[in-house]
Amino acid sequence: MQLADGTIDPNFRGFGLVWYQSDLRPGTTIVKTILLDQIFGFDSAVNLKPTKTFHLGFWFNNPEDAKECGFDPSKPTPFNGEQKAGPLAFITRPVLPAGLGPLCTKPNTSTTPATCDP
Repeated sequence: MQLADGTIDPNFRGFGLVWYQSDLRPGTTIVKTILLDQIFGFDSAVNLKPTKTFHLGFWFNNPEDAKECGFDPSKPTPFNGEQKAGPLAFITRPVLPAGLGPLCTKPNTSTTPATCDP
């Protein structure tokens, strides 16, 4: 992860729960899905309870497309259907005062930590 000035964030420890949603192509794309307030993931095999995820990230689909940005295409990331994507191009940040991502449109700050009301 990068800081706002483009330097690597030394405190970044990983993304946590993530999943691949879809490919977006140049031009017009329509994706019908529920992303606001109720998005979550879980894994009963490792006893991970339903975990809400309120952030959104976009990765370059083709590692070659990011070569001019200084990305080494021989070191892809796993964030596409083939697990051979380019680097992270955009990710949301926590929204204050709740500290949740922008996909939570109804934060409940009366709880600690803050929760999202669907």
